[in-house]
Amino acid sequence: AWSVPPRMATTQNRSVQSSAWRIVEYLQKEGAGTHKELQAYLGLTRTAVQEHLATLEAGGYVERRRVQAGRGRPHYEYFNADKARDLFACHCGDLAVHMLGEMQRVMDPDALGQLMQRLARRVAREYAAEMTAEQTRGRVKELAARMAQRGILCQVKENAADATLYLELFNCPYHELALEDRRICDMDRDMIGQAVQAPVELVDCIMDEAGSCKFGFKVEG
Repeated sequence: AWSVPPRMATTQNRSVQSSAWRIVEYLQKEGAGTHKELQAYLGLTRTAVQEHLATLEAGGYVERRRVQAGRGRPHYEYFNADKARDLFACHCGDLAVHMLGEMQRVMDPDALGQLMQRLARRVAREYAAEMTAEQTRGRVKELAARMAQRGILCQVKENAADATLYLELFNCPYHELALEDRRICDMDRDMIGQAVQAPVELVDCIMDEAGSCKFGFKVEG
């Protein structure tokens, strides 16, 4: 049987390579998936996928819903339950949350905003020091790779129709802090833009109950 270590939030965990974990990861990224889609993604037989899904459902990690598409036969779609989504939360710890609360209490709002800007620049420099690409597209992909190494589940998608490149983060590194102060989201956006060295827009946000934090970059050709 597949078991999940408490608070497993990074893709570096030893359980990551299991097919069951890959199912949970796929559903976190895509929002939902059919049996056929999971078979194609995993490269496993229908029976093997069914066994993993049964284990995940029994453990309360995955749920399913019946879908009727037109006049065809109904089928099931699978999606992550709250128990699985919680695995992707990056927990900052009580100390960090309390520190932010104390800073909010004793610091002038403008001074706190300036501090967040300095933090964004510092983290951006750390990421940028590991990047070599010169163009926006390459730098976004490099940033995604560095974030993945730090346990952030992310992906890069491009929309050729509007020449926009999207960096999607499926677990928020500062979730508890953002609950206390939404300027944390602005800090994260600024950090990403500075690391990539290009203007960026926060299109969707996990804090607004979106499936991911989606950052958009305009790219050329």
